[in-house]
Amino acid sequence: MKRGYKIGLGALLIASLVAGYAVYWWHEISLDEAAVADNPTDEQVAAAAGVRELIVSPDPRERARIPERLDRMLERDRERVLAILAEDGVTAVRLAAIPYVKRLKDRVPAARATLVRLALQDAEPSVKDAAREALGGAK
Repeated sequence: MKRGYKIGLGALLIASLVAGYAVYWWHEISLDEAAVADNPTDEQVAAAAGVRELIVSPDPRERARIPERLDRMLERDRERVLAILAEDGVTAVRLAAIPYVKRLKDRVPAARATLVRLALQDAEPSVKDAAREALGGAK
């Protein structure tokens, strides 16, 4: 092989390695950005706390305000708030969140994943049954 071809092949190899390394780091950075974007914001956590107060309220008029409060949120925020509520330590809060998560399950994949997680992993049988029913399955 002629010296010119060897130099050209070596340059091509080095350029390919540099390009591959750059693509690798670009991908790593985009994964980091996606992971940070998945964390709930302070506003979403505060909204979840407000909805939780309505859920645990003994006053039926307060509980009747839940759909109104959720409908005022953007769908992305609503999904995050409901995911927070679905992980709550109080069974009544998780049970109350299920019908609202069910409304999103066909449009938001994360909502369906929340219901599946509740149906398979929740410690409370009533929550498991409600989540299975929301997914369209039998008890």
